[in-house]
Order: sequence, then C-alpha cells, then structure tokens
Amino acid sequence: MSRAIRKTRIFEIYDNGRLLMEGSTSEIAQQIGRSQGYVTKLIRKPTERYTMREVGTKEQVFAFYIGERFIATGTLDEIAEASGETLQTLKFIRSNVAEERNLHKKLIVLEGETVIQRKGIKEKHAPKTVKERREQIQVYKTRPVAPVVWKPSEYSKHLFDQCFKGWG
Repeated sequence: MSRAIRKTRIFEIYDNGRLLMEGSTSEIAQQIGRSQGYVTKLIRKPTERYTMREVGTKEQVFAFYIGERFIATGTLDEIAEASGETLQTLKFIRSNVAEERNLHKKLIVLEGETVIQRKGIKEKHAPKTVKERREQIQVYKTRPVAPVVWKPSEYSKHLFDQCFKGWG
C-alpha cells in the first residue's frame, strides 16, 4: 500500500458572486453536478455564472515519535520546524521502506485530522524567506603532505608482477 503524502489544493467557488462552497475540485464538481474537468477549467477561465479562487492547501496532520517519546504534532512542515528533522527525512520515515527497516522514528497519521494552510492574497508575490543553512565544517591542514612510498607484501608484489607481465 502506498503511503504517499499529498497536499490537496482547496478552492472557493462563487455562483453569481455568492460563495457556494469551499473544497477540492472533485468535491466542488460533485456539489455543482459537473465534471471535474469542467471545474478545473473554471480555475483558469471563469464563466458568467461560476468563478473560482484558490484558498490554500489541505494537509494531513501527523504525530512524530522517536522511540516511545512524543516529539511533536502537526503538518510535516510544522514537525520539521519543531524537531529539527529535514522535510526529506520526514517523508522517508512515512515510506514503506523505512517501516520495513524498523526505524526508531515514527510518523503516525492522525485519521480525519487535516489542516487548511491558507494563502494570503499577495503571498505569490511576497519575498521568499531564506532558510538558515547549517555551517559547513572546513578542515585545513597546516603541514605539507609527505609522499607515500608503496611497500607491498611479497604476495601483493607477485600478483602485481603477474598482472602486468608482458606490458612494455
């Protein structure tokens, strides 16, 4: 069974300027009795009757444990911020491979718990926040590196000579 983590885009649909509902394209299509393709087209090209606006994304809520100790609860981004784990690591922990390896870190899905991460109106044009980078360790050697002389054993020397016998 796949354990993919997917964010669902959430929209508001307006019927003649009146808010009809909020939901995903499939939920909206079911509500207004149209196909999902029709609703998807409304995002780019509104009709005289219907207009749509993206509200944000619906994300799953998880609980994060290391061993038996509870660390944090929330969306993957919130858990990454609270625990110091990277987003890539958290996504791996949710995979079937990580479960087969019996890692001591666990992400548990809280069934029925979702959060809508709302977008601001001007969020698209807002400056991106800069993530802090971990400082890389730099190692400097202050003394020159001495050349190394190859001193093979008798067996290694014999193998080397046999391997390159007849070359040049």
